Amino acid sequence: MSTYSGRTVSDEVQSYTQPLVKGLLIMHLNFKSLVKKLIVITNDKVRKCGAEEFYGNVSGDLAKAEYWLEYMQRVLDEMLSLPEDYLRCVVSLLKEESFYLWTTLIAVVPKERVNWEFFKIEFQKKYVSKRYLDKKKKEFLKLKQGNRSVAEYEREFVQLSKYAREIVSSEEKNAYSFRKWF
Repeated sequence: MSTYSGRTVSDEVQSYTQPLVKGLLIMHLNFKSLVKKLIVITNDKVRKCGAEEFYGNVSGDLAKAEYWLEYMQRVLDEMLSLPEDYLRCVVSLLKEESFYLWTTLIAVVPKERVNWEFFKIEFQKKYVSKRYLDKKKKEFLKLKQGNRSVAEYEREFVQLSKYAREIVSSEEKNAYSFRKWF
């Protein structure tokens, strides 16, 4: 080894790297602490926006489960920018049965597949059945104004149209379908 003023190059490198590594470690720990604080702040904000905990489909009310997921999407769209944050916040609101089912599911799924889209798909499969969605689609297809006011009919038309997106795929088709049954 070459020496410089009695010190080896290895000694010189070590004298510079130890403080650098120590500084990086401190920065890493500070960053982790900051992230934990941000997570708590975000979860608190989500709850302040009216997000409720989800315990599973205890009552069997599929519409309630569907609404919970839609409401969570709206709240998170307003507050957060990254879908990774969506997943973390929503999972923090899962309680009892729904949390146990989620942890069981992700234990057998590759980690890289577990994301916000995956959560929504699995949530709908478990709590908002295909049968329910098909029933709502049929309601939309059979929808007629009947004795309702135009406003009442329009409100129900808009609410049910989400179940038949492939049928009512554009504003023009939507307007045509609306007038057709009016």
